[in-house]
Amino acid sequence: MIRLSLSEVAKFCNGELFGEDITVSSVSTDSRAVEGNELFFALRGERFDAHSFLADAVRNGAKALVVEHRVDTAVPYIVVGNTKKALGLLGAAVKQKLGPVTVGITGTCGKTTVKDLTRSILSLAGETLATDGNFNNDIGVPLTLLRLTEKHKYAIVEMGTNHPGEIDYTVNLVKPDVALINNVGYAHLEGFGSLRGVFRAKSEIFNGLNSGGTAVFNHDSEFYGDFLNEQKHFRCCSFSRENSDATCYASDIQIDSRGRAGFVLHNPDGTVPVKLRIVGIHNVANACAAATAAYALGIGLDVIRQGLESYEAYQGRLKVTEKNNVTLIDDTYNASANAVFAAIETMNSMDGYKVLILGDMGELGDQAEELHKEVGARVLNSRIDLFLTVGNLTRLSAEASGGKGSFFESKDELKLWLKDNFDKNRKSAVLIKGSHSMKMHEILDYIKDELC
Repeated sequence: MIRLSLSEVAKFCNGELFGEDITVSSVSTDSRAVEGNELFFALRGERFDAHSFLADAVRNGAKALVVEHRVDTAVPYIVVGNTKKALGLLGAAVKQKLGPVTVGITGTCGKTTVKDLTRSILSLAGETLATDGNFNNDIGVPLTLLRLTEKHKYAIVEMGTNHPGEIDYTVNLVKPDVALINNVGYAHLEGFGSLRGVFRAKSEIFNGLNSGGTAVFNHDSEFYGDFLNEQKHFRCCSFSRENSDATCYASDIQIDSRGRAGFVLHNPDGTVPVKLRIVGIHNVANACAAATAAYALGIGLDVIRQGLESYEAYQGRLKVTEKNNVTLIDDTYNASANAVFAAIETMNSMDGYKVLILGDMGELGDQAEELHKEVGARVLNSRIDLFLTVGNLTRLSAEASGGKGSFFESKDELKLWLKDNFDKNRKSAVLIKGSHSMKMHEILDYIKDELC
Protein backbone atom coordinates (compact mmCIF):
# COMPACT_ATOMS: atom_id res chain seq x y z
CA MET A 1 0.00 0.00 0.00
CA ILE A 2 1.10 3.59 -0.49
CA ARG A 3 2.02 5.52 2.66
CA LEU A 4 -0.94 7.43 4.08
CA SER A 5 -1.39 9.60 7.13
CA LEU A 6 -4.21 8.69 9.48
CA SER A 7 -5.84 12.04 8.75
CA GLU A 8 -5.95 11.08 5.05
CA VAL A 9 -7.39 7.67 5.94
CA ALA A 10 -10.03 9.30 8.15
CA LYS A 11 -11.02 11.62 5.31
CA PHE A 12 -11.32 8.76 2.81
CA CYS A 13 -13.36 6.66 5.28
CA ASN A 14 -15.61 9.45 6.59
CA GLY A 15 -14.19 8.80 10.04
CA GLU A 16 -12.85 10.75 13.03
CA LEU A 17 -9.24 10.46 14.15
CA PHE A 18 -8.35 10.15 17.82
CA GLY A 19 -4.69 10.40 18.75
CA GLU A 20 -1.49 11.11 16.84
CA ASP A 21 -1.59 11.60 13.08
CA ILE A 22 1.00 8.97 12.19
CA THR A 23 1.72 7.39 8.81
CA VAL A 24 0.83 3.79 7.92
CA SER A 25 1.90 1.72 4.92
CA SER A 26 -0.26 -1.42 5.08
CA VAL A 27 -3.55 -2.74 6.45
CA SER A 28 -4.69 -5.90 8.21
CA THR A 29 -8.03 -7.46 9.12
CA ASP A 30 -6.58 -10.36 11.13
CA SER A 31 -5.30 -9.57 14.62
CA ARG A 32 -3.10 -12.69 14.46
CA ALA A 33 -1.39 -11.68 11.23
CA VAL A 34 -0.26 -8.11 11.93
CA GLU A 35 3.37 -7.61 10.90
CA GLY A 36 4.11 -4.05 12.00
CA ASN A 37 3.34 -0.46 10.91
CA GLU A 38 -0.13 -1.64 9.94
CA LEU A 39 -3.56 -0.15 10.23
CA PHE A 40 -5.88 -2.76 11.73
CA PHE A 41 -9.55 -2.77 10.65
CA ALA A 42 -11.82 -4.27 13.32
CA LEU A 43 -14.40 -6.01 11.14
CA ARG A 44 -17.65 -7.53 12.37
CA GLY A 45 -19.09 -10.79 11.02
CA GLU A 46 -21.96 -13.11 11.79
CA ARG A 47 -19.79 -15.16 14.15
CA PHE A 48 -17.07 -12.73 15.22
CA ASP A 49 -16.35 -9.15 16.22
CA ALA A 50 -12.73 -8.10 15.85
CA HIS A 51 -13.27 -5.32 18.38
CA SER A 52 -12.74 -8.10 20.92
CA PHE A 53 -9.18 -8.58 19.68
CA LEU A 54 -7.88 -5.01 19.55
CA ALA A 55 -5.34 -5.66 22.32
CA ASP A 56 -4.03 -8.68 20.39
CA ALA A 57 -3.67 -6.61 17.23
CA VAL A 58 -1.70 -3.91 19.06
CA ARG A 59 0.44 -6.52 20.83
CA ASN A 60 1.22 -8.08 17.42
CA GLY A 61 2.36 -4.78 15.96
CA ALA A 62 -0.63 -2.73 14.77
CA LYS A 63 0.25 0.98 14.89
CA ALA A 64 -3.32 2.24 14.53
CA LEU A 65 -6.91 0.97 14.49
CA VAL A 66 -10.15 1.55 12.59
CA VAL A 67 -13.11 0.87 14.87
CA GLU A 68 -16.82 1.58 15.18
CA HIS A 69 -16.77 3.23 18.63
CA ARG A 70 -14.42 4.95 21.08
CA VAL A 71 -11.92 2.53 22.63
CA ASP A 72 -9.30 2.51 25.37
CA THR A 73 -5.97 1.95 23.61
CA ALA A 74 -2.44 3.31 23.56
CA VAL A 75 -2.37 3.68 19.76
CA PRO A 76 -4.23 6.20 17.59
CA TYR A 77 -7.51 5.12 16.08
CA ILE A 78 -10.24 6.19 13.67
CA VAL A 79 -13.93 5.82 14.46
CA VAL A 80 -16.21 5.05 11.50
CA GLY A 81 -19.84 4.03 11.13
CA ASN A 82 -19.06 0.63 9.58
CA THR A 83 -15.54 -0.82 9.39
CA LYS A 84 -16.23 -3.06 6.37
CA LYS A 85 -17.59 -0.14 4.37
CA ALA A 86 -14.66 1.98 5.53
CA LEU A 87 -12.25 -0.66 4.21
CA GLY A 88 -14.02 -0.49 0.85
CA LEU A 89 -13.90 3.30 0.77
CA LEU A 90 -10.18 3.29 1.50
CA GLY A 91 -9.48 0.70 -1.20
CA ALA A 92 -11.50 2.68 -3.74
CA ALA A 93 -9.72 5.92 -2.79
CA VAL A 94 -6.26 4.40 -3.18
CA LYS A 95 -7.20 2.93 -6.56
CA GLN A 96 -8.60 6.27 -7.74
CA LYS A 97 -5.53 8.12 -6.46
CA LEU A 98 -3.10 5.86 -8.32
CA GLY A 99 -5.21 5.32 -11.45
CA PRO A 100 -3.88 2.04 -12.86
CA VAL A 101 -5.52 0.65 -15.99
CA THR A 102 -7.86 -1.94 -14.51
CA VAL A 103 -9.49 -5.19 -15.64
CA GLY A 104 -12.37 -6.64 -13.62
CA ILE A 105 -13.12 -10.35 -14.07
CA THR A 106 -15.93 -12.61 -12.95
CA GLY A 107 -17.56 -15.85 -14.11
CA THR A 108 -18.89 -19.14 -12.82
CA CYS A 109 -15.68 -21.07 -13.44
CA GLY A 110 -12.29 -20.34 -14.94
CA LYS A 111 -12.19 -16.73 -13.74
CA THR A 112 -8.99 -17.30 -11.77
CA THR A 113 -7.34 -18.90 -14.81
CA VAL A 114 -8.47 -15.97 -16.98
CA LYS A 115 -7.16 -13.56 -14.35
CA ASP A 116 -3.78 -15.28 -14.29
CA LEU A 117 -3.58 -15.53 -18.08
CA THR A 118 -4.39 -11.83 -18.31
CA ARG A 119 -1.70 -11.08 -15.70
CA SER A 120 0.79 -13.13 -17.74
CA ILE A 121 0.05 -10.93 -20.77
CA LEU A 122 -0.13 -7.52 -19.10
CA SER A 123 3.00 -8.08 -17.01
CA LEU A 124 4.94 -8.04 -20.29
CA ALA A 125 3.62 -4.52 -20.92
CA GLY A 126 4.08 -3.06 -17.43
CA GLU A 127 4.08 -3.74 -13.68
CA THR A 128 0.85 -5.60 -12.93
CA LEU A 129 -1.03 -6.31 -9.69
CA ALA A 130 -3.62 -9.09 -9.62
CA THR A 131 -5.88 -10.68 -7.05
CA ASP A 132 -4.12 -13.30 -4.96
CA GLY A 133 -5.80 -16.52 -3.86
CA ASN A 134 -9.50 -16.19 -3.06
CA PHE A 135 -9.42 -12.48 -2.21
CA ASN A 136 -12.40 -11.84 -4.50
CA ASN A 137 -15.24 -10.96 -2.12
CA ASP A 138 -16.41 -7.78 -0.40
CA ILE A 139 -13.40 -7.87 1.94
CA GLY A 140 -10.82 -9.38 -0.41
CA VAL A 141 -11.42 -6.88 -3.22
CA PRO A 142 -10.62 -3.76 -1.16
CA LEU A 143 -7.61 -5.56 0.34
CA THR A 144 -6.43 -6.22 -3.21
CA LEU A 145 -6.83 -2.55 -4.12
CA LEU A 146 -4.86 -1.58 -1.02
CA ARG A 147 -1.87 -3.56 -2.33
CA LEU A 148 -1.53 -1.08 -5.19
CA THR A 149 1.53 1.17 -5.31
CA GLU A 150 2.83 3.85 -7.65
CA LYS A 151 4.77 1.26 -9.66
CA HIS A 152 1.66 -0.55 -10.90
CA LYS A 153 0.58 0.27 -14.46
CA TYR A 154 -2.14 -2.41 -14.52
CA ALA A 155 -4.49 -3.98 -11.98
CA ILE A 156 -6.52 -7.15 -12.51
CA VAL A 157 -9.25 -7.71 -9.96
CA GLU A 158 -11.22 -10.92 -9.70
CA MET A 159 -14.75 -10.60 -8.32
CA GLY A 160 -16.75 -13.55 -7.01
CA THR A 161 -20.28 -13.69 -5.70
CA ASN A 162 -22.69 -16.01 -3.94
CA HIS A 163 -25.60 -13.58 -3.55
CA PRO A 164 -27.16 -10.73 -5.55
CA GLY A 165 -25.61 -7.31 -5.00
CA GLU A 166 -22.13 -8.48 -4.03
CA ILE A 167 -20.46 -7.71 -7.37
CA ASP A 168 -22.41 -4.45 -7.64
CA TYR A 169 -20.68 -3.38 -4.43
CA THR A 170 -17.16 -4.52 -5.30
CA VAL A 171 -17.14 -3.33 -8.91
CA ASN A 172 -18.05 0.19 -7.79
CA LEU A 173 -14.91 0.15 -5.68
CA VAL A 174 -12.80 -1.14 -8.57
CA LYS A 175 -14.22 0.98 -11.43
CA PRO A 176 -12.56 -1.15 -14.15
CA ASP A 177 -11.65 -0.05 -17.66
CA VAL A 178 -12.45 -3.56 -18.93
CA ALA A 179 -15.13 -5.72 -17.29
CA LEU A 180 -15.26 -9.38 -18.32
CA ILE A 181 -17.68 -12.23 -17.63
CA ASN A 182 -15.96 -15.50 -18.47
CA ASN A 183 -19.08 -17.67 -18.42
CA VAL A 184 -22.45 -18.23 -16.76
CA GLY A 185 -22.94 -21.68 -15.29
CA TYR A 186 -24.32 -23.83 -12.50
CA ALA A 187 -22.85 -22.53 -9.24
CA HIS A 188 -24.26 -20.90 -6.08
CA LEU A 189 -27.76 -21.76 -7.25
CA GLU A 190 -28.89 -21.70 -3.62
CA GLY A 191 -28.26 -17.94 -3.68
CA PHE A 192 -29.38 -17.14 -7.23
CA GLY A 193 -32.22 -19.59 -7.82
CA SER A 194 -31.62 -20.20 -11.53
CA LEU A 195 -29.11 -19.86 -14.33
CA ARG A 196 -30.68 -16.54 -15.31
CA GLY A 197 -30.23 -15.43 -11.72
CA VAL A 198 -26.53 -16.24 -12.07
CA PHE A 199 -26.39 -14.17 -15.26
CA ARG A 200 -28.04 -11.21 -13.52
CA ALA A 201 -25.58 -11.40 -10.62
CA LYS A 202 -22.52 -11.68 -12.86
CA SER A 203 -23.79 -8.83 -15.05
CA GLU A 204 -23.49 -6.49 -12.08
CA ILE A 205 -19.82 -6.21 -13.06
CA PHE A 206 -20.84 -3.82 -15.84
CA ASN A 207 -22.49 -1.46 -13.33
CA GLY A 208 -19.13 0.00 -12.30
CA LEU A 209 -17.44 0.08 -15.71
CA ASN A 210 -15.63 3.34 -16.36
CA SER A 211 -17.00 5.70 -18.98
CA GLY A 212 -15.44 4.71 -22.30
CA GLY A 213 -14.65 1.24 -20.95
CA THR A 214 -15.14 -2.13 -22.62
CA ALA A 215 -17.60 -4.85 -21.65
CA VAL A 216 -16.41 -8.37 -22.57
CA PHE A 217 -18.65 -11.41 -22.71
CA ASN A 218 -18.55 -15.03 -23.84
CA HIS A 219 -19.99 -15.24 -27.37
CA ASP A 220 -20.85 -18.92 -26.81
CA SER A 221 -23.10 -18.20 -23.81
CA GLU A 222 -26.85 -18.64 -24.14
CA PHE A 223 -27.09 -15.16 -22.60
CA TYR A 224 -25.00 -13.43 -25.26
CA GLY A 225 -28.08 -11.79 -26.81
CA ASP A 226 -29.16 -10.48 -23.42
CA PHE A 227 -25.67 -9.10 -22.90
CA LEU A 228 -25.77 -7.17 -26.20
CA ASN A 229 -29.22 -5.79 -25.47
CA GLU A 230 -28.22 -4.55 -22.02
CA GLN A 231 -24.75 -3.14 -22.79
CA LYS A 232 -25.48 -0.85 -25.75
CA HIS A 233 -23.98 2.14 -23.92
CA PHE A 234 -20.54 0.48 -23.68
CA ARG A 235 -18.02 -0.70 -26.22
CA CYS A 236 -18.62 -4.47 -26.41
CA CYS A 237 -16.17 -7.23 -27.28
CA SER A 238 -16.71 -10.97 -27.24
CA PHE A 239 -14.63 -14.13 -27.26
CA SER A 240 -15.27 -17.69 -28.35
CA ARG A 241 -13.52 -21.00 -28.59
CA GLU A 242 -14.28 -21.28 -32.29
CA ASN A 243 -17.04 -18.86 -33.37
CA SER A 244 -15.59 -16.49 -35.96
CA ASP A 245 -18.28 -13.88 -35.21
CA ALA A 246 -16.53 -13.12 -31.92
CA THR A 247 -14.00 -10.32 -31.50
CA CYS A 248 -11.40 -12.88 -30.48
CA TYR A 249 -11.60 -16.59 -31.31
CA ALA A 250 -9.54 -19.69 -32.00
CA SER A 251 -9.27 -21.93 -35.05
CA ASP A 252 -7.29 -25.03 -36.01
CA ILE A 253 -7.35 -26.37 -32.45
CA GLN A 254 -5.06 -29.34 -31.86
CA ILE A 255 -4.73 -31.26 -28.57
CA ASP A 256 -1.48 -33.08 -27.82
CA SER A 257 -1.11 -36.36 -25.88
CA ARG A 258 -0.82 -34.47 -22.57
CA GLY A 259 -4.06 -32.58 -23.16
CA ARG A 260 -2.47 -29.22 -24.06
CA ALA A 261 -4.01 -27.12 -26.81
CA GLY A 262 -2.39 -25.44 -29.75
CA PHE A 263 -4.47 -23.13 -31.95
CA VAL A 264 -4.52 -20.05 -34.14
CA LEU A 265 -5.70 -16.95 -32.26
CA HIS A 266 -7.71 -14.38 -34.22
CA ASN A 267 -8.55 -10.80 -33.30
CA PRO A 268 -9.15 -7.65 -35.39
CA ASP A 269 -5.37 -7.03 -35.51
CA GLY A 270 -4.64 -10.36 -37.22
CA THR A 271 -3.75 -13.93 -36.35
CA VAL A 272 -1.00 -15.67 -34.39
CA PRO A 273 -0.28 -19.32 -33.49
CA VAL A 274 -0.46 -20.16 -29.76
CA LYS A 275 0.68 -23.25 -27.84
CA LEU A 276 -0.61 -23.43 -24.27
CA ARG A 277 1.27 -25.11 -21.43
CA ILE A 278 -1.94 -25.83 -19.51
CA VAL A 279 -4.18 -28.82 -20.14
CA GLY A 280 -7.80 -28.87 -21.29
CA ILE A 281 -9.54 -27.76 -24.45
CA HIS A 282 -11.77 -25.51 -22.29
CA ASN A 283 -8.65 -23.41 -21.62
CA VAL A 284 -8.74 -22.33 -25.26
CA ALA A 285 -11.81 -20.26 -24.36
CA ASN A 286 -10.08 -18.98 -21.22
CA ALA A 287 -7.09 -17.95 -23.31
CA CYS A 288 -9.36 -16.16 -25.78
CA ALA A 289 -11.04 -14.35 -22.88
CA ALA A 290 -7.71 -13.08 -21.57
CA ALA A 291 -6.62 -12.17 -25.09
CA THR A 292 -9.81 -10.14 -25.56
CA ALA A 293 -9.23 -8.18 -22.35
CA ALA A 294 -5.68 -7.46 -23.49
CA TYR A 295 -6.86 -6.46 -26.99
CA ALA A 296 -9.36 -4.05 -25.43
CA LEU A 297 -6.42 -2.36 -23.70
CA GLY A 298 -4.44 -2.05 -26.95
CA ILE A 299 -1.97 -4.87 -26.32
CA GLY A 300 -0.43 -6.25 -29.51
CA LEU A 301 -0.85 -9.80 -30.79
CA ASP A 302 2.75 -10.86 -30.25
CA VAL A 303 2.70 -9.77 -26.61
CA ILE A 304 -0.61 -11.60 -26.16
CA ARG A 305 0.93 -14.76 -27.64
CA GLN A 306 4.00 -14.53 -25.39
CA GLY A 307 1.83 -14.06 -22.31
CA LEU A 308 -0.47 -16.97 -23.09
CA GLU A 309 2.38 -19.34 -23.90
CA SER A 310 4.40 -18.52 -20.77
CA TYR A 311 1.56 -19.20 -18.31
CA GLU A 312 1.76 -22.37 -16.21
CA ALA A 313 -1.01 -23.76 -13.99
CA TYR A 314 -1.05 -23.32 -10.22
CA GLN A 315 -1.60 -26.02 -7.63
CA GLY A 316 -5.21 -27.14 -7.53
CA ARG A 317 -6.05 -25.77 -10.97
CA LEU A 318 -5.24 -28.49 -13.52
CA LYS A 319 -1.66 -28.64 -12.32
CA VAL A 320 0.07 -31.62 -13.96
CA THR A 321 2.62 -33.82 -12.19
CA GLU A 322 4.17 -36.89 -13.76
CA LYS A 323 5.41 -39.75 -11.56
CA ASN A 324 6.51 -43.07 -13.03
CA ASN A 325 3.89 -43.81 -15.72
CA VAL A 326 1.15 -41.76 -14.05
CA THR A 327 0.06 -38.28 -15.10
CA LEU A 328 -1.61 -36.71 -12.05
CA ILE A 329 -3.87 -33.73 -12.72
CA ASP A 330 -4.56 -31.64 -9.62
CA ASP A 331 -7.91 -29.86 -10.12
CA THR A 332 -8.86 -29.99 -6.44
CA TYR A 333 -9.37 -26.30 -5.72
CA ASN A 334 -13.12 -26.31 -6.38
CA ALA A 335 -15.84 -27.84 -8.55
CA SER A 336 -18.81 -26.16 -10.16
CA ALA A 337 -20.84 -28.37 -12.49
CA ASN A 338 -19.46 -26.60 -15.57
CA ALA A 339 -15.91 -27.07 -14.33
CA VAL A 340 -16.53 -30.80 -13.89
CA PHE A 341 -17.96 -30.99 -17.41
CA ALA A 342 -14.74 -29.32 -18.61
CA ALA A 343 -12.66 -31.83 -16.64
CA ILE A 344 -14.43 -34.70 -18.39
CA GLU A 345 -13.68 -33.04 -21.73
CA THR A 346 -10.06 -32.68 -20.67
CA MET A 347 -9.78 -36.38 -19.85
CA ASN A 348 -11.07 -37.32 -23.30
CA SER A 349 -7.86 -35.94 -24.84
CA MET A 350 -5.41 -37.65 -22.47
CA ASP A 351 -3.31 -40.69 -23.34
CA GLY A 352 -3.42 -43.98 -21.47
CA TYR A 353 -5.90 -45.39 -18.96
CA LYS A 354 -8.11 -42.52 -17.84
CA VAL A 355 -9.30 -42.16 -14.23
CA LEU A 356 -11.54 -39.41 -12.86
CA ILE A 357 -11.84 -39.13 -9.06
CA LEU A 358 -14.64 -36.79 -7.99
CA GLY A 359 -15.94 -35.44 -4.70
CA ASP A 360 -19.33 -33.78 -4.20
CA MET A 361 -20.14 -30.50 -5.94
CA GLY A 362 -21.57 -27.91 -3.56
CA GLU A 363 -24.06 -25.02 -3.57
CA LEU A 364 -26.22 -26.32 -6.42
CA GLY A 365 -29.56 -25.83 -4.69
CA ASP A 366 -32.55 -27.70 -6.03
CA GLN A 367 -30.58 -28.84 -9.08
CA ALA A 368 -27.90 -30.66 -7.07
CA GLU A 369 -29.20 -34.18 -7.73
CA GLU A 370 -29.93 -33.53 -11.38
CA LEU A 371 -26.47 -32.07 -12.04
CA HIS A 372 -24.68 -34.91 -10.25
CA LYS A 373 -26.61 -37.36 -12.43
CA GLU A 374 -25.63 -35.32 -15.51
CA VAL A 375 -21.97 -35.68 -14.58
CA GLY A 376 -22.36 -39.46 -14.50
CA ALA A 377 -24.13 -39.47 -17.85
CA ARG A 378 -21.30 -37.47 -19.41
CA VAL A 379 -18.72 -39.86 -17.95
CA LEU A 380 -20.67 -42.78 -19.45
CA ASN A 381 -20.40 -41.19 -22.89
CA SER A 382 -16.76 -40.18 -22.48
CA ARG A 383 -13.42 -41.94 -23.00
CA ILE A 384 -12.90 -42.16 -19.23
CA ASP A 385 -12.13 -45.74 -18.18
CA LEU A 386 -12.67 -45.54 -14.43
CA PHE A 387 -14.80 -43.15 -12.37
CA LEU A 388 -14.31 -43.09 -8.58
CA THR A 389 -16.56 -40.90 -6.46
CA VAL A 390 -16.71 -39.98 -2.79
CA GLY A 391 -19.06 -37.96 -0.60
CA ASN A 392 -22.83 -38.11 -0.70
CA LEU A 393 -24.34 -36.78 -3.92
CA THR A 394 -21.67 -38.36 -6.12
CA ARG A 395 -23.39 -41.69 -5.46
CA LEU A 396 -25.84 -40.48 -8.12
CA SER A 397 -22.94 -39.68 -10.47
CA ALA A 398 -21.46 -43.16 -10.08
CA GLU A 399 -24.82 -44.82 -10.68
CA ALA A 400 -25.44 -42.79 -13.84
CA SER A 401 -22.01 -43.69 -15.26
CA GLY A 402 -22.83 -47.36 -15.74
CA GLY A 403 -20.05 -49.84 -15.15
CA LYS A 404 -17.40 -47.11 -15.08
CA GLY A 405 -18.40 -45.77 -11.68
CA SER A 406 -17.71 -46.79 -8.08
CA PHE A 407 -18.92 -44.85 -5.03
CA PHE A 408 -17.15 -44.55 -1.68
CA GLU A 409 -18.76 -43.10 1.43
CA SER A 410 -15.49 -41.72 2.80
CA LYS A 411 -12.01 -40.75 1.64
CA ASP A 412 -10.55 -43.41 3.93
CA GLU A 413 -12.62 -46.05 2.15
CA LEU A 414 -11.46 -44.69 -1.21
CA LYS A 415 -7.82 -44.75 -0.06
CA LEU A 416 -8.12 -48.41 0.95
CA TRP A 417 -9.48 -49.29 -2.49
CA LEU A 418 -6.70 -47.32 -4.18
CA LYS A 419 -4.08 -49.04 -2.04
CA ASP A 420 -5.22 -52.43 -3.32
CA ASN A 421 -5.93 -51.49 -6.94
CA PHE A 422 -3.79 -48.56 -8.05
CA ASP A 423 -1.08 -49.53 -10.54
CA LYS A 424 1.73 -46.98 -10.77
CA ASN A 425 3.34 -48.89 -13.65
CA ARG A 426 0.29 -48.62 -15.90
CA LYS A 427 0.38 -45.65 -18.29
CA SER A 428 -2.52 -43.61 -16.99
CA ALA A 429 -3.94 -40.13 -16.45
CA VAL A 430 -5.66 -39.42 -13.13
CA LEU A 431 -7.67 -36.24 -12.56
CA ILE A 432 -8.86 -35.40 -9.03
CA LYS A 433 -11.59 -32.82 -8.48
CA GLY A 434 -14.24 -31.78 -5.96
CA SER A 435 -15.68 -28.80 -4.12
CA HIS A 436 -13.24 -27.02 -1.81
CA SER A 437 -15.03 -28.36 1.27
CA MET A 438 -14.36 -31.94 0.14
CA LYS A 439 -10.57 -31.45 0.54
CA MET A 440 -9.84 -33.72 -2.40
CA HIS A 441 -6.18 -32.69 -2.25
CA GLU A 442 -5.92 -35.37 0.45
CA ILE A 443 -6.58 -38.02 -2.19
CA LEU A 444 -4.13 -36.37 -4.58
CA ASP A 445 -1.42 -36.30 -1.91
CA TYR A 446 -2.10 -39.93 -0.98
CA ILE A 447 -1.68 -41.11 -4.57
CA LYS A 448 1.39 -38.97 -5.16
CA ASP A 449 3.17 -39.72 -1.88
CA GLU A 450 2.07 -43.30 -1.10
CA LEU A 451 1.12 -44.99 -4.37
CA CYS A 452 3.43 -43.50 -7.00
